[in-house]
Amino acid sequence: RRFEALLAGRSGLAQVRAALVDLGATYQDRADEILAQHRVVQSRPELLARDFQLDQRWEQAIAKALPDLPGRQARFQAAAMIGLARAVLREWCAGGAKEDLVALARDALNTLGDAR
Repeated sequence: RRFEALLAGRSGLAQVRAALVDLGATYQDRADEILAQHRVVQSRPELLARDFQLDQRWEQAIAKALPDLPGRQARFQAAAMIGLARAVLREWCAGGAKEDLVALARDALNTLGDAR
């Protein structure tokens, strides 16, 4: 719900990326809680399955926020962003949530190229 609220009213690649970075800032502020939650989710197959369902929901929300892109391209961009978000979260948690998550998220999103 938190991410969907951040995404509400935003449209276009740059705005979606900004919402993901804003979510990173929220996670950074709650690092201990997010790290503990991540560990629990990673240890339970049923929670991993639920996490995957949430990823799909987020992908759909992102794709809808990219109305200027054709459907398939919007879905691919959304999937790429969610994949990056997952990779960033794993990296951050593996390091004990010590790294600057916002900077890490920006670096990862920049691998997708220009957000215009």
